[in-house]
Amino acid sequence: MVGTAINPHFASRIGLMERYQTLLKGHLDMVYSSRENHWRRLTSGFIPFALEVADKAAAAFSLEPRYPFFDRRLVEFCLTLPPEQKLYRGWTRIILRRAMADVLPIEVQWRRDKSNLAPNFTQGLLAFERERLEGVILDNSKMVEEYVDIPALREAYQQYLGKRDPSSALTVWKTVTLALWLRQTGLTP
Repeated sequence: MVGTAINPHFASRIGLMERYQTLLKGHLDMVYSSRENHWRRLTSGFIPFALEVADKAAAAFSLEPRYPFFDRRLVEFCLTLPPEQKLYRGWTRIILRRAMADVLPIEVQWRRDKSNLAPNFTQGLLAFERERLEGVILDNSKMVEEYVDIPALREAYQQYLGKRDPSSALTVWKTVTLALWLRQTGLTP
């Protein structure tokens, strides 16, 4: 797959492109309503994947995350809301903003953006895990070469070092996580 650090031979062997296309199938079609868009995003497979990754990361620190916005009753309620209760005069999640009137500070209740954790992630990974990153990427890359395109990985690492690029940081982090998993499970030489 172009633009990734996935070993092309591994991707071909497991039919990665076909799997990816199956995952996207039907989700690139025209969406006719807010409700349909919401439903497609909830059922796409990306959310379970993201939650699984978050669960694994939290478990490494003996944490058990909670996802209150994925409570089935709340999801069903939100899917039945009329569009004007989701978006009103440019304000997203208007029903939630109104419900939090006496709970949240006004600055939080009416902010338009989300917090971006990428800078902390990219800086923290280098500050606290640089030795481990370089151990996998520069010294022990053989353990992941079946799954990872090593030149692409090293290029991503250089971009990460130079630009603190969040996308490159994520590629590096995923590879090191894979290497640690392979070592822990004994699946690596």
